Amino acid sequence: METEEATVSELVAADAELDYAVLRLAAEPARPVLRPATEPLAVADGDFVAVDISQHPGGLPKRVALRNDLVYEADEHDVRYFTDTRGGSSGSPVFTDDWKVVALHRGTRRVENVLFQGRTTAFVNVGTQMCRIMRHLQTSSPGVHAEIETAQRAARRG
Repeated sequence: METEEATVSELVAADAELDYAVLRLAAEPARPVLRPATEPLAVADGDFVAVDISQHPGGLPKRVALRNDLVYEADEHDVRYFTDTRGGSSGSPVFTDDWKVVALHRGTRRVENVLFQGRTTAFVNVGTQMCRIMRHLQTSSPGVHAEIETAQRAARRG
């Protein structure tokens, strides 16, 4: 299997509390840009919303978690989901079925009295809502935010 390596030229923005980093690549990627969600992912009681994750746990080859990956709950800050991940996958994009990035994966939490796949105790994964990260970038690194917005507009036209 062929792999494509990307060289990072610099760290342009980061926040420890939200657990994200924005890196500038040394060369334009050959792939289309990802579309970050502009609104928080909302899940009403009784809704079945699936999220998928493309991850490189601990720097290993890509693993993709698709389907049967339901959101447990979401608020304006976080999305909690049952999607399977491996350790070292923090920073992986969390996608809806239309491949919109709704969150960045950051870890796992234990939950009690949650019925999922016949069990009442489970672990849920947690991701930071992408729109929260974009709002943070807009105030903390407006130039980086503008650059991302420009790339998004260009991708929609192209």
